[in-house]
Amino acid sequence: MELCYCYKIATFTEMKNKEQIDSFFLWARKFAQKEKTAGLVLLISAIVAIFLANSPWRGFYHRLWEIPFGIEFSNFRFTKPLHFWVNEGLMTLFFFFVGLELKREFKIGVLSSLRSASLPFSAAIGGMLVPAILFLLVNHSFPENIHGWAISSATDIAFALGLSSLLGNRIPTSFKILLTAIAVADDLGAVLIIAFFYTDHIVLEALLFALAFFIILLASNYIGIRNISYYGILGIGGLWVSMLVAGIHTTIAGVLVAFLIPARVKVDRFHFTKASLSFIRQFQSSSDGKGSFISGQQLLALEKMKHLTRHAHTPLQRLEHTMKPLVNFLVLPLFALANAGVELPNSEGLLQPVTIGVFLGLVLGKFIGVGGVSWLMVKLKWADLPKGLHSSWMIPLSMLAGVGFTMSLFIADLAFHNSPVLVEEAKAGIIIASFTAGSLGMFLAHNRLKSKS
Repeated sequence: MELCYCYKIATFTEMKNKEQIDSFFLWARKFAQKEKTAGLVLLISAIVAIFLANSPWRGFYHRLWEIPFGIEFSNFRFTKPLHFWVNEGLMTLFFFFVGLELKREFKIGVLSSLRSASLPFSAAIGGMLVPAILFLLVNHSFPENIHGWAISSATDIAFALGLSSLLGNRIPTSFKILLTAIAVADDLGAVLIIAFFYTDHIVLEALLFALAFFIILLASNYIGIRNISYYGILGIGGLWVSMLVAGIHTTIAGVLVAFLIPARVKVDRFHFTKASLSFIRQFQSSSDGKGSFISGQQLLALEKMKHLTRHAHTPLQRLEHTMKPLVNFLVLPLFALANAGVELPNSEGLLQPVTIGVFLGLVLGKFIGVGGVSWLMVKLKWADLPKGLHSSWMIPLSMLAGVGFTMSLFIADLAFHNSPVLVEEAKAGIIIASFTAGSLGMFLAHNRLKSKS
């Protein structure tokens, strides 16, 4: 009797522990999907990088990113610093994720129709043009600085949405939707800028190989191949490597492969519902299993349901959902650690033309470009604000669009790759401007909420 009682306690404890573990993983998954969490992790990574770059450990910090990594086989050797693999390799994953978001938005989101896309697209264009003009006005007397005109062109989605999420559910959902749409639209603009303006030289033979892999992947999508590993192998092993050799920035390969990921379901909603009910009935009617074990028929029904469920949603959505924690908690934090480590300049350093141009572009240029063009589009009745969003919300939204952290740092490295001094000046402007725009955006949004209450 005592042995039986102990067994029941042990079984109950084991079940309780399993429930706790399952609950923890469910909580962790939900936590990882939150924009607020991603923004906070990115912010912490940036602060750590800035602290290390201005601490007694600055030498170790800078040497860390110069450690060579690569492959060596017989007479073939390809080694690059760790900083290269973060910016060229991991950031390809980020751009791949951006490409998935773009394709989804074009298919079913706020960019799926001309009417709904007109406001975010026009706001994004304004948010790229005005910062570029301000940068050029400040730096027109310095020819070596002109190449940095696009540094203030893009909004950091994770950072901007993370900050807005700190204000809780009081922020209108349409505010976050429009901010995301504008950020996604100017990410597309940034990708095009990188492709057309930051490609130095092209190796034609390698470009032809890249084109061949692109055609193969396009044909694979057309005939219905849905295996994600297949697209990964050909996309990275073929298209990415070919573009690297061709001299075109490899992040473009990430976006191109993302656009080739299938966005169609194999099983529509009607057939999914009908087949699911059939498998559930099969599972209920086959109950000859013993204890906690299920029967062979029930196992078969579960396997069929698993297969059915896999075909009821698109590879694009499945991959986007899987990659979101990877991008938010590995790729972007590592990028911030590798690139945000800037030695804070003195008052004289803050007055450098590049720093001033970038700062004005992100804080003032984004505010005028996004807010001004949005106001004009709505005033002329060429576009409508999202349902439930008052025009006064465009003031904090336009300011938050000036948080250009990730993409701006990335473009700064491309623009001034031959001048470490200019890179440092640009990064100082980016970091100060992003924190300024973020703080002002939060303050304005908080005031809007207070006036509403």
